[in-house]
Amino acid sequence: MQEVEPVKLVNEDGESNNLLILAVGILLGAALALLATLLAEYLSDTIDDEQSLTRILGKEGKLLTTIPSGSKDINTEMEILEHPDSAAGSAYTHLAGIMMYAPNTNIFTLGSLSYGEGTSYTTLNTALSMVKSGKKVLVIGTANEGMNYQRLYAKITSHVEIASSAHLKTFSLDNPCKPAGEDPELVIASIDADPKELGQILNSPQFVEYLGSASALYDVVLIDGPTFRSASNLLAVSRATNGLILNIRSYVGLRKMLKALLHTFGLCNLPLAGVVLNNIAGKPSYQERLAIKAHDKALTALMSGNGSGHEVKLLTKASSR
Repeated sequence: MQEVEPVKLVNEDGESNNLLILAVGILLGAALALLATLLAEYLSDTIDDEQSLTRILGKEGKLLTTIPSGSKDINTEMEILEHPDSAAGSAYTHLAGIMMYAPNTNIFTLGSLSYGEGTSYTTLNTALSMVKSGKKVLVIGTANEGMNYQRLYAKITSHVEIASSAHLKTFSLDNPCKPAGEDPELVIASIDADPKELGQILNSPQFVEYLGSASALYDVVLIDGPTFRSASNLLAVSRATNGLILNIRSYVGLRKMLKALLHTFGLCNLPLAGVVLNNIAGKPSYQERLAIKAHDKALTALMSGNGSGHEVKLLTKASSR
C-alpha cells in the first residue's frame, strides 16, 4: 500500500478546520455514550430510577414517594432521626401523611421484592414521623427475615428524644399490645419465629382478629412485612388490610420480580396502595449484592421446605447484625 496524497480538512480560506473536527468528535462521543447507557439499561434487570419504575408500573401501581439519598456524614438509613427536615425526612413525612389520612384503613403492610431493600427502616422512619404528628403507632415487625429489632430499638431510643417512650415487645396473638395512654407513642412488636411459623401466624384467623383490635387502639398499625414474593404471606396480610405498600430499593429491586408481583396482584385482585422508591442507602456495593443474593437464596430454600442447617445459620448471622 502506498500513500498517494494526504487529505486534509480545510475551510474556504485554506486553513485546517479544527473546530469542525472537534464538533464531529464531540457528537460521536455523545452518541456512543448514549448508546452505552441504553445498552446497559437493556442488559440490567434492576430498577434504578423513577423512570424505569413508573414504566413498569403503568396504571397498575402508583408511586407514592421517592426517598432521596441521605447525607454521607450521618446514619443514612435512619435519616429522619438526626435530620428530620432533610430531603429524606421530608419524603418520610410525605409518606406518613398519605397513610395517616388514607380512607378505608389505618392498617398498612410494607413489603419488598427481596431482602436488603430497607423496608424496616422505611417503616420505622415513617412511624416516627407519625409519632411526631401526635399519633399512637404500633409496628409489627417480622424479625425472622433478617432484621434485629433489639438492635434497631436500641438505636432509635438512644438517638431520638421523641422515641424515648418507645416500647419493644414480643408479638403474641394471645396478648395484644395496648398503648400506655393518650400521648403519642411508638410500640414495636417483634415476631420471633422462623419463616415457616411466620406463614402460620399470618394465615391464622387470630392474626386478623389481633389486627382488628389493634386498629381500634392505635391511630395507625404498620406491619413491617415479609417479602411479597411469598404468595401465601401476601394473600394472608391482604385479608387484614387494604393498605399494601411495596418498598423498592434502587439498584436492588428486579424488574422481572416486579412484573411477576403485579401479575399476582392482578390475578388475586389485591389492593396495591402504592410503591415507595428507596434511594436512601445509595447504590449497593458488590459485597452487599452478594449478601443479598445469598440471603434470598437461603430464605427461598427455607420457605419451600428445602432448607438445611447452612441456610438457618446464614439467616441467623444476618439477623444478628
